[in-house]
Amino acid sequence: MSDTTVESAEATHTLSPRTLTVKIRTLTPLWTGGVDGTMDRIHETGILGSLRWWYEAIVRGLGGYACDPTEHTCTFDTNKYQGSEAPDKRQRLRDAGLCDVCQIFGATGWRRRFRLEVRPLEGGIDFTEGMFPSGRVHPDRRRPYRVGGWLLRGGYFGTLELHFTGEERILLCEILPTLLFIEKWGALGPKTSIGYGIIEITRLQIGEETYSPTHHDWHAQLSELVSQSCQGSRVGRWWFEGLSTSSPYQGVLPVLTNMFSSKVRFKVTDLNWWSEFREIQWLQVGQIGVDEAHWTGKQDQTPTGPFKIANPLSVSRIEHWVRYHKTFPLAPIVRTRLRYSDSNIGVCTDSNGESDWCKFIFGTVHGNEPICGYCGTKVKKDRNDQNRWWCSKGRVSLANNEVFSGKRIQSKVRVSWAYQIGDSEWEFRVWGWLPEHAQSARHRQQREEFLRTLKTSIGALSQLSPLSQLQISPECWVAKQENGETSHFLMTLLTGCP
Repeated sequence: MSDTTVESAEATHTLSPRTLTVKIRTLTPLWTGGVDGTMDRIHETGILGSLRWWYEAIVRGLGGYACDPTEHTCTFDTNKYQGSEAPDKRQRLRDAGLCDVCQIFGATGWRRRFRLEVRPLEGGIDFTEGMFPSGRVHPDRRRPYRVGGWLLRGGYFGTLELHFTGEERILLCEILPTLLFIEKWGALGPKTSIGYGIIEITRLQIGEETYSPTHHDWHAQLSELVSQSCQGSRVGRWWFEGLSTSSPYQGVLPVLTNMFSSKVRFKVTDLNWWSEFREIQWLQVGQIGVDEAHWTGKQDQTPTGPFKIANPLSVSRIEHWVRYHKTFPLAPIVRTRLRYSDSNIGVCTDSNGESDWCKFIFGTVHGNEPICGYCGTKVKKDRNDQNRWWCSKGRVSLANNEVFSGKRIQSKVRVSWAYQIGDSEWEFRVWGWLPEHAQSARHRQQREEFLRTLKTSIGALSQLSPLSQLQISPECWVAKQENGETSHFLMTLLTGCP
């Protein structure tokens, strides 16, 4: 049975095709990637990949099944589909080899259930590229030193429309709630760890009907519209009705119930507030002074400073972003403060340099030998079972899918650029996820200590210059506590920070 035949056979169980158009304003630049690491246009693939990542995390948190897309385990089997006796189409598709996410986003033998067209409106792509320094200076084999930092690119600034076409149930009950969740708590597209992708939804058009977030009861209007369509949808019923199932996923993949988020707001009285950061002053002169730099190599091999910044990011371009796009690349600054300040949030130093835990929390570009997917500790084969692994930190045996091997470790902590939300008020987000091992008390304790320290460290940012002059205050903190009720946390995500 072909994919088309399957759709025909199930015609009586699907709703008519419909359109969903979501108008978006970028609060921080949107990045979707492209050829050779550049961005020549807004690529739908970057949007789709991000939507899928978030949808996977939400589905896992609500008790559904989402495969690891990097393993390519989902493949549609026609014979198994035909042989399934399940009365529900979704269960028949699962019997045929598709997880809940691949049923929507596609897999081998099964195409995606919706189409996406991106329509840029007012705005454009900024092709700026340059190094934003961290203040750390590293040894280098080919030259005396290398100034560390982040390569920042402009990305897309402005407004755009995401135009979806597909079954009504999928658009309203799966795609729309995912986008609304991203707007409220997360970010859209790649490069979210360094602040890209914060969006604001300014208008929704469902078929011929238009909905505006400025309308005081627009959420109630949407809930009434989709109440009948979403009866069989975990995601739709949770977002629009506050109903959720139990038994969320337990493992190392991103999941809604292991996420945390904070929104931090500050007020400014000086239009040039952003220029007071030491990183901006380094960019202005193109170098870092000896007394300000942190040399990461052996002390007796410290090179003579000052340390020149290769390809520094243009300060005039940063000023343009602040003045015209109302956003500032605060993410690298906050990430450096969190990772290397006295808060020691990631316990980032030990006798051998950066600790495994620190690299696990904040990420590393270097491949590692097999590590625990819950804490980053190097693991060895379990002596009692050679098909499993042993984590000495958590004192627990791990399955193969709980271990990372030879992979780049992505940061668990994401920080957005700062963006203006009022005449003199700005905001930035700190969010992320950290896996929780249900059977390891040590892992659970380490996770709880991390969350407590992170929350404290975010509050302590107000004491660091020049943030201390900006009347900074955390607006909210949302994270599931070790003994907290899952249902309560899921409800908090619906009713939490504005």
